[in-house]
Amino acid sequence: MALILDLKSDRWRALNRFIELLYNLLNDNLVSIIALPEDTITIYDSNVLVVVERLDRDVSLKVAEAALKVNEQFKSTISYMITTKEDGETIEKFKKAVYTLEDWDDYDEAINKFKKILIDQLNHNLIEILTLPKKQFLYDSNVLVVVERLDRDVSLKVAEAALKVNEQFKSTISYMITTKEDGETIEKFKKIRNTPT
Repeated sequence: MALILDLKSDRWRALNRFIELLYNLLNDNLVSIIALPEDTITIYDSNVLVVVERLDRDVSLKVAEAALKVNEQFKSTISYMITTKEDGETIEKFKKAVYTLEDWDDYDEAINKFKKILIDQLNHNLIEILTLPKKQFLYDSNVLVVVERLDRDVSLKVAEAALKVNEQFKSTISYMITTKEDGETIEKFKKIRNTPT
């Protein structure tokens, strides 16, 4: 998930560095990071939620190391909490705190821009883009990108597209990538998309 912040702010730079460190330290174990918009806004005394696949002592130490580095380097304070993707209650509390503060008026425009960039970038590898109604999420995502082949290059192109759109619009693109073989996830997105709100 992405949070739109003032790119020149110390808060943005601190979060950006924290995310970069966690991505390198945790690799595929990192599921998502949910950051509250201000240092002073907290849930359970934390302003960042780190969601992982597996949580053990080694993971806890790596996240602590990343936060320590960032807090020494920036004025903004990373006060984190770690959980697994099974902890739906905590994840929902953080998400609600973030999404309540966001303006979703330009959601359709943001989605259209994201689609346009992906069509240009992925060409024939792109099968379809499934979008959920505004403020609705599945697996912390509101967009499912379905591709023929999924590799690091594709992942980077989709990440860059989301970053561009999230910097430009108030609404947030929180994407997930899969292949056409993942029928279960595709069907779940389609079901939510087609359910009247």
